[in-house]
Amino acid sequence: MAKISKITPSPNTVYTKKYETFRGVDFSRDASMVDDIHSPDAKNLISDTDGFPEKRVGWRTLKTLDGRINGIYSFDGDTQQCTLIHSGDKMYKYKDGEFTCLIEGIADSRSMGKYFKGKLCILTGNEYLVFDGETCERASGSSAVYAPITHTGREAMQLDRMYLYDSSVFQRWNTSGTFKHANNEDVYPGAVPETVSLNLISGKRRNTFCQEGGGYLLFALDSTIEAGSRVTMRCISTGEEMFSVIYDGSINTQLYRTEDAEKEGVNTNYFNHVPISASNLLVDVKIGNSKYNNCGYVICSPNFNNLTDYYFTPGVDNFSIEFSHKIDGYEEYINKCTVLDVFENRVFFSGNPDFPHTDWYSGVNDPLFVPDINYTEIGMDSSRIMGYLRTGSEQAILKSDGEDATIYMRSYSALSDGSVIFPIKQGTSGIGAIAPHAICSFLDDPLYLTRNGVYAICSQDISNERALNIRSTKINKKLLRENNISDAVMCEWNGYLILCVNGVAYVADAAQKQYPFNKTNTFEYEWYYWTNIPARVLYSNGGELYFGTDDGRICMFNNDLVNSRGELKSEAYSDDGEAIVAEWATNLSSDGSFMQEKTLVKTGSGVLLKSYNRSGVSVIVRTDRDFGREVTERSAGIFNFEDIDFSEFTFNTAPYSVIPFNSKVKKYSAIQIICRNDKPNHAFGIGGIVRRYFLGKTKK
Repeated sequence: MAKISKITPSPNTVYTKKYETFRGVDFSRDASMVDDIHSPDAKNLISDTDGFPEKRVGWRTLKTLDGRINGIYSFDGDTQQCTLIHSGDKMYKYKDGEFTCLIEGIADSRSMGKYFKGKLCILTGNEYLVFDGETCERASGSSAVYAPITHTGREAMQLDRMYLYDSSVFQRWNTSGTFKHANNEDVYPGAVPETVSLNLISGKRRNTFCQEGGGYLLFALDSTIEAGSRVTMRCISTGEEMFSVIYDGSINTQLYRTEDAEKEGVNTNYFNHVPISASNLLVDVKIGNSKYNNCGYVICSPNFNNLTDYYFTPGVDNFSIEFSHKIDGYEEYINKCTVLDVFENRVFFSGNPDFPHTDWYSGVNDPLFVPDINYTEIGMDSSRIMGYLRTGSEQAILKSDGEDATIYMRSYSALSDGSVIFPIKQGTSGIGAIAPHAICSFLDDPLYLTRNGVYAICSQDISNERALNIRSTKINKKLLRENNISDAVMCEWNGYLILCVNGVAYVADAAQKQYPFNKTNTFEYEWYYWTNIPARVLYSNGGELYFGTDDGRICMFNNDLVNSRGELKSEAYSDDGEAIVAEWATNLSSDGSFMQEKTLVKTGSGVLLKSYNRSGVSVIVRTDRDFGREVTERSAGIFNFEDIDFSEFTFNTAPYSVIPFNSKVKKYSAIQIICRNDKPNHAFGIGGIVRRYFLGKTKK
């Protein structure tokens, strides 16, 4: 690279300026202040294997769905691999080129998903969905949802001693002929487990019974039964299902012995005002709710409960009854979440707008069980939890800007009694996350988008200010002026970080780092800038990059369009058939003095292009006296039998092409060279630029 420290005008001396090393863009300074290796205005370029800029690959539309694309997710099960697409208020399954609608009526908002233990877990902000490879359903309605045991050691009641008076009150008839209300000990024999954790996802629960057969039995439950829910009785030792029925709420079981009948000495049980006997009992099981005792019950006939003798072991619970009893607001804790993460074999949920600083976590290895005691309040409620990052063995909890700390660290510890705890450590404040979908680990570099740019967590000692380092200085001037930056999305793709917002992409190259202070963690990436990337969501899988748009398109980058030699085909270099405008601009150089006039000589200046099947360049020269003019336009393709374009036919087979400017530019003080390619299906890559000039008069 030439450096000019002193200019001694000579009419016979021709100076040479070479641009031989190229990196990314530099939007942080004026074009006249940018160094020789960066560009103040490059677009739609990316680094090749040697770091030289070449045109990015294009993209194409695979499918257009009815609604905007809210999420794209991969399901990689043991026997099933497919992709789920959240479009509008529907969830689609994509496999072998076919789109199948799995569920409708879900929230039309940007979603977030994670694959965990054979299930794809998805939050929409209105529901928690799970996909098992075949079925996508609300977690609350899943048959696999965990039902915790809320009462044990219960005993059924024989109906020759009990009746239900006025369809609402359990009462006991005693030997003196008087009646009394049964107290809780009578109705609820048994014990509550030491730790009772209800499931926030569903109202399902289980009561277990130790019961020997005998007559008509009434199994009193610890809560009322939700109308429309399933009630299932199982043998605990064998897992055998004894019955499973839907309680529709219309069965108003009235089991009673009338006072008149008792006074007359008649010992008869009645069911719905009809005496119970073998001749008129049509079913073996009846289900209902008691209004007075606020509990549900299951009544089994002798035909059914004779089985209890077979399974009975004194002192050991032999039957369980599973039913559903929802607690108001419980399901909304998780359903209204928008952020999730997997840490230490548990799923963590947050982003509920009603509880902005709270997160919840599932049971170990079970995304369908979130105990109601498994929650943590992270700092103050004035700032919300935006997302999570894994840093070493700990989980970083990222919060929005506010009076609170913006980063907390969660660790994991197993106690001697087998329980676990998740200690929380408070970190620094002042640099909060601003986009929940612009948080990702970039090849083990935990990154997130802030109001000051893209930051990395470089240390688990987050109390230290140096634990955070900026990675985006060179693009911040443009990036932070973007509208709706909180809608930005970010993902890793083949060693590049793709950050999309407002139809453009900022791309970081992991292979190119700068260490401005010669310290390990203070590096910054080289960045590139792409236009015409209308991504609402991003999805990277198996080396392929997809994105979804606001108008319902699912698009894929064309890096899979290769020929028999593994080279990208010409049609890969277009965006849905439209030309990609790729451009590299040098800095605006005064060659040491803006007070000295210069003249670009007609010969000896040019650009070195990489050769592709189809390529070319338009060279624009901009000076301090104009807005730029084209000095040459040339094709730079090579001969290839597999891809012949007769409009640009050539016998060239060399890997590089030299394109001379062949133009004279007079009396400029500062100059900028712009190399552009705007042809559809054209590749483009720059290997070097040479500019030759002589000095003129000093400006007065």
